[in-house]
Amino acid sequence: MSAEPLLYVKDFHLGFTEHDLVITRYQRPVGWGEHRREARFEEVSRIDRGQANLLTATIGRAVRKGNHPLAAIKEAKRTHEPISITQDSGILLTLLVLAARDRTPQSIVDLASQLEDLSIEETYYWFAKYERHGSRAIDALRALFGAEAR
Repeated sequence: MSAEPLLYVKDFHLGFTEHDLVITRYQRPVGWGEHRREARFEEVSRIDRGQANLLTATIGRAVRKGNHPLAAIKEAKRTHEPISITQDSGILLTLLVLAARDRTPQSIVDLASQLEDLSIEETYYWFAKYERHGSRAIDALRALFGAEAR
């Protein structure tokens, strides 16, 4: 009997601390038997609330895609309870937050607009590049969009 492949369901959560916006990835295994493992949370990106305020529209769209009202953002800021968002939105926000680090405010707004114009497939491509190559992939993404440093 061959071993069942290990698959993960990945959910993303958007959370707020006193000073930051945090995106976490929740991975839980699908399957049974010897492949059963514990679910785990992993922080994938973080940005200070000041910069996150520049991303209000993008964050709002991500929350609505996760079937939450916009009021959930205000509640999450107050209670620090995470909001579940779709995988597509989680990947987009992760790329945006990573690319927004040390950028000018106008550059952050421009990046948000340009990243939202990418297809889902393109965002998954860049996210896979980031997971494999780290900051080099984010630097390439910034170069592609001409994001100005501070």
